Amino acid sequence: MAERRMFSKTIVDSDAFLEMPLSTQALYFHLSMRADDDGFLNNARKIQRIIGASDDDLKLLVAKKFIIPFETGVIVIKHWKIHNYIRGDRKKNTVYSEELSMLEEKDNGAYELRNDLAEIPEENCETKRQKAYKESRLPYSFEYKIKEAFTGEACPVCGFKMQMIAEDGIISKNRIPTIQHNIPISKGGKHELGNISVICKECNISIRDNETGELNSREVMEKWDKICMAGKLQTSDSHLSVGCRSSDCIGKDSIGKVSIVEGSISSCPEPEPAPDRIPAIALTLNDKTEYWIYEDQVNEWTELFPAVDVMQELRKMKSWLDSNTSRRKTKRGILRFVNGWLSKEQDKGRTQRRTDVDRVSEVDGW
Repeated sequence: MAERRMFSKTIVDSDAFLEMPLSTQALYFHLSMRADDDGFLNNARKIQRIIGASDDDLKLLVAKKFIIPFETGVIVIKHWKIHNYIRGDRKKNTVYSEELSMLEEKDNGAYELRNDLAEIPEENCETKRQKAYKESRLPYSFEYKIKEAFTGEACPVCGFKMQMIAEDGIISKNRIPTIQHNIPISKGGKHELGNISVICKECNISIRDNETGELNSREVMEKWDKICMAGKLQTSDSHLSVGCRSSDCIGKDSIGKVSIVEGSISSCPEPEPAPDRIPAIALTLNDKTEYWIYEDQVNEWTELFPAVDVMQELRKMKSWLDSNTSRRKTKRGILRFVNGWLSKEQDKGRTQRRTDVDRVSEVDGW
């Protein structure tokens, strides 16, 4: 792989690119630096994790059509040939010939899916992981609750203690608990109890898509059963069920009953959110339940607070609430908290713009 790559100002100075958050722009540059000579790479999520970018950053690059994803997990930099010209005697052809055959090159050098595949992207853009999570009967709150339950316990791979927040209050990123699928989703595994272990982030990155065996899957089932029995899953506005028992789920049809291993019964998933509402992020309340913010709310706030990167601010709120447990909000007060936060950020943006205008006026008066 080459040590140097070029970037065209036509692309990186465009409004579409510069309007994206800085974290998304940084992810684009890192992906481009690690692509092969045809612009392909197969480890976008690994790079995303290494630089601390979020899933939203990767999704935004897809939505804005700066990268093209394939069902195999490979991605290609859409404007690769606008950025880079590599001499034929130095170029090393990509190993992803199948994905390359699905593309055609526009007159300006940009890649796009062939016309006969243009109607397939719904299938291609949705990764196996996203499909598995959609098909799963586990609640949205499962990952947070189960990671919290394993905080302070030893990672079954390396033996180091896993912790979500270090003693000094700073997140220990390499030792936070993470979900590991014993049979990777990329190899047909499911996002369900019996196929889930909890290991530290460092081990998760090193294992990647390798099969691991059971690890601590049985303990995951036992802890989740205790969480349900203790009634920690409280009803929220949209989707959490109350007091799941180990043998059945509240509700006339007992829809959530899931048998796991030799009589050990798994969780009771809560009702799905309304199909027309897409969850964006969850904020932790003072009773340790989660309040979900939906994409339609994010869109509404984006219109109301045009000077604010709403999604980025919501991530900051989540981090603040996770760190300041004594100052978390109630279900009735959480939206007031969000609106107040966004209003302050909007005012900061206005103040900055006024300052810039004043400076220009001063210069014009000289």
